[in-house]
Amino acid sequence: MRSVKHSIGLSLIALALLLGILCVANFAQAMDYFLSENEILYRDEAIIFTLSTVLSLISVFFGSLALALGIIEDSINKLHQKLLDKL
Repeated sequence: MRSVKHSIGLSLIALALLLGILCVANFAQAMDYFLSENEILYRDEAIIFTLSTVLSLISVFFGSLALALGIIEDSINKLHQKLLDKL
């Protein structure tokens, strides 16, 4: 049975993957604007690219943390159950 932390962790990692796809798309579009020397559009796209990158990294961090805590919690629960069964 999966714990809530597993579900939250996997959801955040999925969100990070979607944000990562957005980062790549925005980076490609920003480079296109940069090469056309349209500085106003480039700045806007660079801001979006930076924000999506930061959000993606934050999401990966917290998703991995939640997933790790869920795995640790499950391990502790299994160990606790084994100790209770021995008593």
